Amino acid sequence: MFHKPRATSVGDSVLGTRPYFEEADPATEEVFRIDGTVQGSMDYPSHTLKIGKSGQVKAGVRAKIIIVEGIVEGDIHGDEAVFLRRTARVFGNIKSPRVSIDDGAIYEGSIETS
Repeated sequence: MFHKPRATSVGDSVLGTRPYFEEADPATEEVFRIDGTVQGSMDYPSHTLKIGKSGQVKAGVRAKIIIVEGIVEGDIHGDEAVFLRRTARVFGNIKSPRVSIDDGAIYEGSIETS
């Protein structure tokens, strides 16, 4: 029996749980969701970047809006906002005009709002 793939939000680009990428470079201006491992720098000022619960990022990250549910080891720069959900584990500095940290999120670093 065949199963239909699980739908994601319209317009999401998703890296699954197994791929490993260095210097990820999506050619999209939509939501970019990471559910795998990414290492290197990520600079997408016109994107919303979501690091899912199974996402692991070892990189400096810059995007328009950043939503973290997984693990980030590196500095985060959200041009508009950064959201750390309760499952987030972030080890690095955050720079953004809006920062939201849910109860349960683990965060080690400094925060600069500008």
